[in-house]
Order: sequence, then structure tokens, then C-alpha cells
Amino acid sequence: MGTKSQTALITGASGGIGYELAKLFAVDHYNLVLVARSAGKITQFADELQRQFGISAKPVALDLTAAPAPQFLFVMQTTEFDERASMILSVSVWRVTFAQPRGSTVQQGVAAKSI
Repeated sequence: MGTKSQTALITGASGGIGYELAKLFAVDHYNLVLVARSAGKITQFADELQRQFGISAKPVALDLTAAPAPQFLFVMQTTEFDERASMILSVSVWRVTFAQPRGSTVQQGVAAKSI
């Protein structure tokens, strides 16, 4: 898949799809930027991947549902890493509320997008 000079930025990396994707990229010797809300979980996971695969894994504790967080992550990615070598994988859960005459309902789903 990749070479050691490539970096994958993976959101939702402390569990689920993001966690499994991080392991797959580590096997292929990508350096990783791992983003998740839980600082403890993501730091421990980054340490494990570094030890097991000899890659660089930077943990970033960030809640991407907070308004300034996506912009912060974009700026960090473009200033700290070679833009051309980086890949962003986004795994997120979204929640949308639709107002209706007699109340509202909440729709939930999972969105996965690679940029």
C-alpha cells in the first residue's frame, strides 16, 4: 500500500472502523496521526502501534463535534505534514434533527469518506 514516507490521518481511531483502519495502515508502514476524543485510549493505541510496527504514530485528542476542531485539525495537518503525502480518512457519526409540526425526530447514521 504505502511507503514509510506516507502519513495517514485517521479520525475515530480509538474504536470501530477507525481503529481497524489504523492497524491496516500500520501493517503497510504508514506513519499515523490518530484522532479520537479519549486522550488515554488514543495515546495507548499509538504507543502499541509504534512498538509493534516501528512506525511513527502521533495521538491527537480532539472532539471533532466541537466547532473549531475540524479547522484546527486541517491547519495541523497542512503545517506539520507534507500535504501531498498525507491522507485523511474520516469516520464519523452524525446526528441531524428535523423539526416537524408536532415535535422533532433524530436521524442517526455513519459516514465514511476518504479525501
